[in-house]
Order: sequence, then C-alpha cells, then structure tokens
Amino acid sequence: NKLMGDFDREAAALAEILEPFVDRKNREAVTLLDGISQEISDLRNGITLLLLLAGLFAILFGVLLIRSMVNSLQRTCEVIIKLAKGQLTDRVEVSGERDELSQIGTHINSTADHMEKLMRLIGLHSSNITACATEVTKIRDLVSHDARDSQKSVAKVRVQNEKLDQDIQQVNDKTQLVSTSAQQLSTNITAIATSAE
Repeated sequence: NKLMGDFDREAAALAEILEPFVDRKNREAVTLLDGISQEISDLRNGITLLLLLAGLFAILFGVLLIRSMVNSLQRTCEVIIKLAKGQLTDRVEVSGERDELSQIGTHINSTADHMEKLMRLIGLHSSNITACATEVTKIRDLVSHDARDSQKSVAKVRVQNEKLDQDIQQVNDKTQLVSTSAQQLSTNITAIATSAE
C-alpha cells in the first residue's frame, strides 16, 4: 500500500491548505449567523415593542371611549333625574354623531319638550278651572245670601199673612156679628112694624 502513504501525505497537505479556509468560512458563517440572529432578535424586539404600543394604544382608546360613554350616560342620567324632579327646562347635550347615545338623548329631549308643553297646558287649564271655581263660589255665596234674604222675606210674609189672617178673621167675626145683629134688627123692625100696623 504504497499508494496509501502518498494518499495520506496528500490528504494531510490538503488538510493543511483547506483547514484555514474552512476555519475562515466557519468564522464567516458564525458571524453571518450571529448577525442574522441579532437581526431576528431586533425584529422580535421591534415587533414586541410595536405590539405593546398597539396594546397600550388600544387600551388608551378603550378607556377614552368608555370614559366618553360613561360621561355621556352620566350627563343623561343627571338630566333624567332633573326632569323627574320637575325641572323641565334641562336637556341632554346631543353630539352631531348619530350613535345610540345621541339617539337616546334626542328622544329624552323630545319627551321633555312634550312634558313641558303638557305642563303649560295643565297650567292654563288649572288657571281656567281656578277662575271658574272662584266664579262658582261667588255665585254660591250670592245664592246663599239671596236664599237667606228670601227666607227672611218668607218669614216676614208669613208673619204678615198670619196677622192678615187674624185681621180677616176678626173682620169676619165682626161681619158675622153685624150680619147677625142686622138680621135680629131686621126681625125686630119687622116685628115692630107688624105690631105697629
């Protein structure tokens, strides 16, 4: 195996020549892999940072949206409470947006407008009813006064009628007495005239 010895020598010489090349290529590959690894790490960190920022933005946006809705609902509740207490001039502030809260505010304002109109009508009618009741009370007082006056007049007329009745009875009695006396006188005169003939 003489050729084997030459082969081993050539292999060793080739290994000496290729070893620095392979080492250098390995170092370059490791450097490239380290760079790629660093870029991937930077990309991962950037994506993580972007996701965190997006999450914070979403949370902030959600908090602002919820706060806006809660404030709007709170103002709406305050107006509803004031309306329930009779302060019919308060209204819900309605934004230009056509969302559900704006629609609720519009309906509450419309209801408040109708309630205010009804209260004005009730006020007008109650004034009319009060005026009518005052007039009816005056009429009742007049009728009551007239009734008392009529009762007094009736009592006076009754007393006068009773007096007149007594006077008529006395006149009747006297007329009866005069009639009886006239008849007796006539009888006496007739008897005297008959006796005188």
